[in-house]
Amino acid sequence: KMFSHLCVKGEECCAEERQHVTAKFPKGKQYLALHSKHDEIVAWTSCLDTHAQNVETTSSHMGMGISRDVWKTVATVLSK
Repeated sequence: KMFSHLCVKGEECCAEERQHVTAKFPKGKQYLALHSKHDEIVAWTSCLDTHAQNVETTSSHMGMGISRDVWKTVATVLSK
């Protein structure tokens, strides 16, 4: 059912994930919003979140997953 028509509409296989994504973020928990002005796929301003710790990186969109600076930032925040 993962790739069924119902899944695409979020009616079956994605229902639980959709609940997690649309739920309010737990109080007292912090999170990062990473953005890059070098991202040519997503406008960096759309990544800003007033409730998050916004962090700019120089990575490209595709490079964020392997960027040393991104992972150092994540590790620093998680170590607190």
